[in-house]
Amino acid sequence: MNALTKHSRFLAIRFLSIKFLRHPFRSFSNRAIFSTLFAFSILTGAVSAQDESSKEAPATEEKSSRSNPVVVTARRRAADPFDEPITASILHRIDLDHKLARTIPEALRDVPGVMIQKTSHGQGSPYLRGFTSFRTVLLIDGIRLNHSVFRSGPNQYWATVDPGTLERIEVVKGPTSVLYGSDAIGGTVQLLSRKRTDFELDLDWDGVFSSRASEAERSVQARNRFEGNVGTQFGYVAGYSFRHSGDVRQGSGSVQDMTGYWEQAGDIKLQFRPNPETEITFAHQEFDQNDVWRTHKTVQGSPFHGTSFGSDRMRKFDQDRSLTYVQVNHEGQRFYDRLRASLSFHFQGEEEKRIRSNGNRIRQGFEVRTTGLWLQLESDSPIGVLTYGIDWYHDQVDSFRRDFDTLGGLTSKRIQGPVADEATYDTFGLFIQDEIDLGDRLLLILGTRYTQVWADANEVSDPVTGNEISLSKTWPSFVGSARLLYRAHENWHLFGGLNQGFRAPNLSDLTRFDSSRSGETETPSPNLDPEYYLTSEIGLKTRHDSLETQVGYYYTRIWDMILRSPTGNLVDGDSEVTKSNAGDGFVHGVEAEIAWNFAPGWRMAGQASWQESLVEQFSTSDPVLSKDNLDRMQPLSGGLSLRWTSPKKKGWAEVSARFARRQNRLSPRDELDTDRIVRKGTPGYGVVDLRGGWKATKNLTVTGAIENLTDANYRILGSGQQEPGINALIGIEIRY
Repeated sequence: MNALTKHSRFLAIRFLSIKFLRHPFRSFSNRAIFSTLFAFSILTGAVSAQDESSKEAPATEEKSSRSNPVVVTARRRAADPFDEPITASILHRIDLDHKLARTIPEALRDVPGVMIQKTSHGQGSPYLRGFTSFRTVLLIDGIRLNHSVFRSGPNQYWATVDPGTLERIEVVKGPTSVLYGSDAIGGTVQLLSRKRTDFELDLDWDGVFSSRASEAERSVQARNRFEGNVGTQFGYVAGYSFRHSGDVRQGSGSVQDMTGYWEQAGDIKLQFRPNPETEITFAHQEFDQNDVWRTHKTVQGSPFHGTSFGSDRMRKFDQDRSLTYVQVNHEGQRFYDRLRASLSFHFQGEEEKRIRSNGNRIRQGFEVRTTGLWLQLESDSPIGVLTYGIDWYHDQVDSFRRDFDTLGGLTSKRIQGPVADEATYDTFGLFIQDEIDLGDRLLLILGTRYTQVWADANEVSDPVTGNEISLSKTWPSFVGSARLLYRAHENWHLFGGLNQGFRAPNLSDLTRFDSSRSGETETPSPNLDPEYYLTSEIGLKTRHDSLETQVGYYYTRIWDMILRSPTGNLVDGDSEVTKSNAGDGFVHGVEAEIAWNFAPGWRMAGQASWQESLVEQFSTSDPVLSKDNLDRMQPLSGGLSLRWTSPKKKGWAEVSARFARRQNRLSPRDELDTDRIVRKGTPGYGVVDLRGGWKATKNLTVTGAIENLTDANYRILGSGQQEPGINALIGIEIRY
C-alpha cells in the first residue's frame, strides 16, 4: 500500500473520530459508532504495520528515556538525578502513556509529596510540600507559566498545557528561587516538549495518531502528531489534540451534573542546526478550553459527607493560552562552555460567566500578555562549574467586569475586573550558581539571586469609596542557597542543604476584587511586602542494579506569609477579606520512595509522604492571630505498585494502590470552606487500579486500565467534586 493511500485513509478515520468527539456519549448510536471507530483504527494500524514490514519502527521510548536518566531543572543544566543534592522526580513520555494521563496535574498524582486538588474536573492544582500553584513555579521549556494574576489558593492554569506535547516532566521539590525567582517555594515543575531527535536519514517523516476513551469520566480525546527532518540541519514536530469530557460518574454510581467540558490544542516546533555547535528552535502552542463549571458554587453542586453547595445558577470559565518562543543553544569555545537564550511571548485569557440566584448575570475576566527574556551561560572555571545569567518578564494586564439584569441589560461597568485594569508587572533577576568538587566525595553547590519587582496598576477600584485609584510598588530581594552531596559509596549518596525562597506580591494579591472562598469577597490590599522562606533538608539516595531508593526530611521556616484577613464588613452580601503579611510559622515533612526489580521482568515500587504545619492564622472573623495548620495540608498518603513486563517487552501489566488517611487537621480557612471541605475532616480513601499494555505490531500499541476497581466514592482534600468511580479506559497509538 503506498504512502498516499495510507495517509488518505488515516485522515478519513481522524475526520470521522473528531466529528463525533464533541458529543460521544449522547446516545447509544454514538457509543456504537465509537466502538466501531476504535476497532477499525486498530485493524488499520495492524494492516499498515504489515504493509510496511520493510520499515523498522522507532526504538522504544522506554529504552531511550530510562537508560540514561537526566534532570535539567535542579541545576538549570543536565545532570544525573542520583548526583543531585535535592529531591527530584522524573516522568518520562512512557510514564504518561502508561498512566493515560488526562491533564498535567493528574500526571503528577503518584509523585511523593504531591497532592492534586481539583476544583472541577477541568481545573487541577498540585500541592507540593504544602504549597499550591501560586507558590510553586511551572516552566514550559524553561519559560515561566506563572504570571502576576495567579490568585491565592489553587487555580486552574496548570491544566492549560496539553500532555500530548511533552517528552518528560521534571519535579524538583523545595525552594528554587535562586534559579527561578519568585514563587518557587514548594518546588519547580518543568514541562519539556517533544523535539525531533532522529536525523539519520536525509529526508524522513513519522506520524502518530493516538486516542483515549474513558467511561466514568465520559471522555474521549484524539491527537495527531507529525514530525520529520530534512537532512541533519532541519527538524520539525507538529500536533493537534481534541478532548471532550462529559459529566463524571462518581463512586456511588450517580452522575455529577455540569462537570463536563471540551478543549483543543495545537503545537508546532521547528529546529534549525546551522552547525554542530548551534541549534535554533522556534515553537508555538495554542490551547482553548471551554465551559468548565465550578459546580460547588452552584445549585448543581454534588454534596459529599455533608458539604454544602452554592446558590448560583451558573458559574463557568473559558480559558485561552498561547506561547510563542525562539531559543538558541550554543556550545562555546571561549569564555563560556554553553549558552542558552530565550525570547518568548505568552498569552493567558480567562472569562467567567455567572448567573446569580436572582437571575442577575456577571461576565468578567482578564488577559495577560507576557514578554519573557532570559540568557544563561555555563563555564568550567578554576573555582568550579558556573551557571549564571539574567531573566526578565513583563506582564501587560487588562481586566473587565460587566453586570447585567435578568433580561441581559447592562446595569454596571466596574473600574476593574477580578484584578486591576491597565496594569503592568515586571520582574528582573540576576543569578549565579557555582558547583565545587571538594575532593572525590563532596560536591558543594552555592547560589545567589538578586530580583527587582515593579508593579503598576492604573485602574483599581477603592472598596470603600468605589472611586478609581492607582498604585505603584517596587520590591528588591536577595536569596541564596547552599547544597551538599556526600558520595559515601558508589551506590549511596547523602545530601543536605539550606535553600531560601521568596514570593513577591503579585497583582492578584494587591488588587483582587472578586469572590475568594465560600461566602467571601476579597478586596484590594496595596500595602504588602514579599514573603520569605528557608528550607533545610537532609536525605539519602541509593542506586543498585535492582534497587533504587530516595528518602528525605525537610523543614521550611516561614516569614511574612500573605494571608487573607477578615475586616468585619460585607460586600454584596459576602464577608470582606483583605490581605496582610501576617503569617509566620513552619511546615515540615518526610518523603520516601523505592523501586525494586526483584526478578526478571518484575518491578515493585512504593512511595509515601507525611507533613504537618503550624502557621499564624486568623481563626475567626475578628482580626486576631492564632497558630494553626496551613490550608489544605496533605494527609499521610502513598501508593504501591507491582508491574510485570514480558521478556520481549511487547506487553506489560500492573496493579497499583494509592491511599490517603482522613484529614481533620484543618486550618480556620478550611473550616469556612464548607462547599469543598468536610467539616469534621475529609475522609480517607484507598483506590486500586489495574493497567496493561500490548505492542500488537511494530506500529500499533494498545493500552488499557480499570481505575478505582472497588468503585470507592471519594474526594481529594479541598476539591469541589468527587473523583470518578470504577473507570474503564482504553488508549491506542498508531504510527504511520
